Amino acid sequence: LKFVLFCTAMADNSTSLGGTATQAPQVDATADFFGLPAWLFGSILFAVGVLGCLLPLFCCLRRQANLRKPYIIRGTPHGDVKKSVDGFVNQILDSAEQRGALGNVNL
Repeated sequence: LKFVLFCTAMADNSTSLGGTATQAPQVDATADFFGLPAWLFGSILFAVGVLGCLLPLFCCLRRQANLRKPYIIRGTPHGDVKKSVDGFVNQILDSAEQRGALGNVNL
């Protein structure tokens, strides 16, 4: 019986049990944040949040697109690309061998 009385008193927002009814909070629509109206501050905060998520996403997508492009050598002054690359590698290895640097490599 006490529980039923308590529930009905709370449902009726009655103060018969010594409690007070809770009022809905008042929202001030003219509140300022850092000198800006609340709606403008909220809009700026939302835009910064969206840009903070989208800009890194777009940078990542652009990087992925660049990485997927094939690297095509158009040609060399000497004609054949394979011979030119092989010649360059041989030149570097010969230079390292003459200095004795190949014997000191720790892999």
